[in-house]
Amino acid sequence: MNASTPSPLLSFPAPQIEERFDKHGLTAFGGANLLVDLFDRVGLPQSLERHLTPKSLWSTYSRTTEVEYLVLKAALGMGRIFETAELKNDPLLAAKLRLKKLPHPATSYRALDRFGSRRDVAQLGGVHRETLHPLLRGFGGAIMDIDNTVETVHGHQQGAFVGYNPRYHGRPSYQPFVAFEGQSRALLYAALRSGKTPNAREVIRFCRRAKKQLPEGCPVRFVRGDAHFGTEALLEELEAEEGRTGLKVGYALKLKLNPHLQSQVFQPLPWRRLASGDDTIIEVASLAYQARKWKRSRRVVFIRQRASFEPAQLPLFQACAWEYQAIVTSEDWDEEDVWHFYNQRCTAENGIKELKDGLGIDSIGKATFWPNAADLLIKGIAYNLLLRLKALAPPSYRHYTATRLQRTLLRVPALLVRHARRLILRLPALWVHRPAWEAVRLALST
Repeated sequence: MNASTPSPLLSFPAPQIEERFDKHGLTAFGGANLLVDLFDRVGLPQSLERHLTPKSLWSTYSRTTEVEYLVLKAALGMGRIFETAELKNDPLLAAKLRLKKLPHPATSYRALDRFGSRRDVAQLGGVHRETLHPLLRGFGGAIMDIDNTVETVHGHQQGAFVGYNPRYHGRPSYQPFVAFEGQSRALLYAALRSGKTPNAREVIRFCRRAKKQLPEGCPVRFVRGDAHFGTEALLEELEAEEGRTGLKVGYALKLKLNPHLQSQVFQPLPWRRLASGDDTIIEVASLAYQARKWKRSRRVVFIRQRASFEPAQLPLFQACAWEYQAIVTSEDWDEEDVWHFYNQRCTAENGIKELKDGLGIDSIGKATFWPNAADLLIKGIAYNLLLRLKALAPPSYRHYTATRLQRTLLRVPALLVRHARRLILRLPALWVHRPAWEAVRLALST
């Protein structure tokens, strides 16, 4: 057939399919059946009951139900509360939460408003710890990866400030702190803060609060962070830990390449070339360095990279420049090992991306600060519960992002029917993720 000749199939119109809105019991979130069973298995409702101040007995929804619903909608990928209006008639979610009808979005907004102070938000801290600790079981020590991120606001939210904002220049934002455990990828702690550049006192206060989230027998062994955290105040805090507790806390923190530090790069250093690809040259070196405001010297590892072009291949007058990194560390490891160890903190950046894309922490829904802080922590609890769900799935699913897990196991169409006084969830017959579903179900039932 000539390429210009239309296919015979194109001459026939698509079949006309009749449409009827007459099926009851349908849900777009069949995976919520697994998710709420996980909540019950790990004791989320009981934890909420223990830590939250209750509402009056004649309330339509208990405080526990309201916050569990907020955790559920975040885990299902609904970052904004107003999106829950689509769940108004979802039969599965109402049945799993033991409700006649699901809360209206206005009810969920009021539920956040009840977190009106630091003390109110601290109640969620106890719930967070109880969902976090099982993820760290078996670890003799924790690797704490600290970072901060920018959450742009598009209104007049309390506490927002015009600061560093690489995407929306000049717009106010929040810059929350987050801390992840580097081995399990669990969220250790998250704290909302204004968009101002953090100072050393704020960093130290956050690190102390993050350490308090760890269970007994799992102390912090190492701390990693980018150039925002490479201050002497934090270095002294970590170095003093051994004197307070008898346990050494190692660190690998990136340093800003200020002029004084850059001057060290051009000193005669014992650069050593690492094995790398054909298109990149990587070299490492280290020295004892004391910044002008430091009280003593510390070991700094330098890494430099450049393209491996031959001079004849370069355009005229273009220099093949090196790109430099500097990492201050407490360890006497080989320079390459320090570099690789620091690079593993990219799990924190991936975790922030998951929190934004999969759970919507950058969707700021309230005008006041503390309800927004509570919303951040609620979504952090949902993130850790998704990690626990992945831990029950087959190994190939354990590296899924939150968004991919939601798409494959949670957002599955299903039909809820009542038969012989029992509720039955009817799922697709030829569903490719059925083995993973059955593996999770088996793990939840044993």
